[in-house]
Amino acid sequence: MSDIFINCRLEETRDLSSIYNLMKFYDDIKLNKYEFDKFNILLSQSDDWNIWGPYQNEADKIFIALAGRIALDSAEWEKAKEIEGEGGLACKAIYHRYRTGGIENLHDLNGNFVVLIHDAIKLKLYIITDRCGMFPCYFSDINKKSLTICSHPDVLASHLGISNEWNMTSMAEFLITGRVSFPHSYYKDIKALEYGYIHTIDLSDTKPVYETKQQYFDFNFQIDPSLSEWNIAEELASAFTKAMNRRTLPIFGQTALSLSGGLDSRALLCSPDNKENIWTVCFYDEENLENQIAKSIAREANVRFIPLKRDFDHYGNNAEMGIRISGGMGDFGNNHYLGFRQNFLDLGIDNLISGFYCDYLFKGLVFDKKYNKYLRRESFTDFRYDNYMPYYWFNTPYSGDVKARIDKMFPENLRKDNSDIAKLQIAHRRIFPFYSEPDHQETIVPQRVMGWYLPIVDNDIIDVYLKVPPKFKLNTSMYSKMAELQCGEKISSIMDVNTGTKVNASRPSIIVHGYKRAMQRKFQKRKESIATDESWPNWPFYIYNSHKIHSLWKQDNDIARDVFTEILGEDPFKKEIREYRGKDLKLFLRLLNLKLWIDQRTLN
Repeated sequence: MSDIFINCRLEETRDLSSIYNLMKFYDDIKLNKYEFDKFNILLSQSDDWNIWGPYQNEADKIFIALAGRIALDSAEWEKAKEIEGEGGLACKAIYHRYRTGGIENLHDLNGNFVVLIHDAIKLKLYIITDRCGMFPCYFSDINKKSLTICSHPDVLASHLGISNEWNMTSMAEFLITGRVSFPHSYYKDIKALEYGYIHTIDLSDTKPVYETKQQYFDFNFQIDPSLSEWNIAEELASAFTKAMNRRTLPIFGQTALSLSGGLDSRALLCSPDNKENIWTVCFYDEENLENQIAKSIAREANVRFIPLKRDFDHYGNNAEMGIRISGGMGDFGNNHYLGFRQNFLDLGIDNLISGFYCDYLFKGLVFDKKYNKYLRRESFTDFRYDNYMPYYWFNTPYSGDVKARIDKMFPENLRKDNSDIAKLQIAHRRIFPFYSEPDHQETIVPQRVMGWYLPIVDNDIIDVYLKVPPKFKLNTSMYSKMAELQCGEKISSIMDVNTGTKVNASRPSIIVHGYKRAMQRKFQKRKESIATDESWPNWPFYIYNSHKIHSLWKQDNDIARDVFTEILGEDPFKKEIREYRGKDLKLFLRLLNLKLWIDQRTLN
């Protein structure tokens, strides 16, 4: 998709040539600069400029630029085609909304994006961030009027000459929790703009001044006790259809949906009214049950199925580039797509869709809960710090600093509140903004360098998210009903790889099939292989046997060693990789991830 750099500093500091290569991750990515009296813009695009490029209306003196993608109904795309002049259709649509209704007419923009509007007559520069925080936007020290804004924190730091001015608490937070929480970054003086806001810069003075911010969307949970699970399932099914219809239009070229054996991707596949423009892709190490289920779903849906086999070192070979693209604040073990970028280009795939984040929003993945392995059933429990991701507390002052951040995010009154709204708020704060959740390399990387469209951030889906009571999310209860409604009888009858039985099966059926699968695994000879029965690899086997992973870890870097020793209180390089076992394997991945980020700042 894209990145954007907005430079409102003094004219003598507006040379952007030093960051061109930092925003051009691949040769096929296009890069353009736009100059104005008091600021300039650098915009990169891996997408079609005729759809996603900027638009300028000379008569109205209005310039529109877009990083990311907005989602529109087909009628609005057709209306955009009627607007005269060169420029991308998406920005023409934004221009039409702004011209006819002002900035308030953009409150319901849909998608994952940062939108820039320069109104030369009003002498205003508007920056609009998406409501889910899927597309990041960072700034440097707005309070001191040094207005420099960029979608990538490393690019911003490089331009400002602060690439080595690190925020050690953020690094410790990543190692402890697996994420860097909003609004922080790895740099002392770089933070994120609020998401779901319109930020206004006043251009009337000698130099641009950050004027105000207006929140246009807030996650206000409103549970309606009169709605049943089936009521909400029907609403969510309808929202899925709208979201997919908006993202599979012929204008976007060939669409490919990442298909697995679970519920999310099959529900998305069954959602659009027209599937003629959809192929499916499935990643795998060896042909397994998950691969077979995905193939069966594609066959029943009558769409092309494209299996894509991972190389043994798929993750290791793409780790460094994935960290460069993502900014290193997420685990490279989630960098699933980058190794297939050239495959997508060769296949002529312009538009990638995935079912990511359904687990977060509708299946209670990040609730505080416990699991009864005998009844195969979830139930709520009290607040705990480590939830979906393991936490690692170190015997150094940094653990206290990180805990203070977390306690600010989850104050004591919220931690002790057992109400439904409190449960929803806690879960929400664990995953939003989306660009900072722990698994975000699976979305941030393709968002920057591929034609990426994420349905889960659709406005209609988010509206349903705000209505679902916590109890409906446990045990995939409501969501499985939605999937059954959306998929119909034949595709619902194909096994859900997560339960071993059909979609929305009864609780007794889930229990019986769960025991059956457990017995099969117990008596099967444990195979020493990278492959598993599911989508992703056998991580312990891969980490312990990958020469690439070992070479990345063993590359000496005294600065990384000093940073880690200060945060952890010990030198993690003294341990052999095989000593990181069980839960500690995730800590090793975080350490390697951050080491590679530090390597790129200090060894290159």
